Amino acid sequence: MYRSLHMTWLLLMLTVALMSLTVLYLKNQPGFAAIIMGLSAIKFLLVAFYFMDMKKANSAWKSLLILFTVTLSAAVVFML
Repeated sequence: MYRSLHMTWLLLMLTVALMSLTVLYLKNQPGFAAIIMGLSAIKFLLVAFYFMDMKKANSAWKSLLILFTVTLSAAVVFML
């Protein structure tokens, strides 16, 4: 369990670093919002499944969580 938690924390910090680098170097690129939203969705799912322990939940709840994340991410990207 400790190793899994440590790996998840490391992945979260890696996504924060990637988002920071993206903001610094690619903020004028056309797919900027999609990249940032994709990294945010990955972070959200990592937190939900590992820190909130959703991986043990019913498969319907897991599917709804993933569907919600995809829908929200797509809505934000298309609104920009």
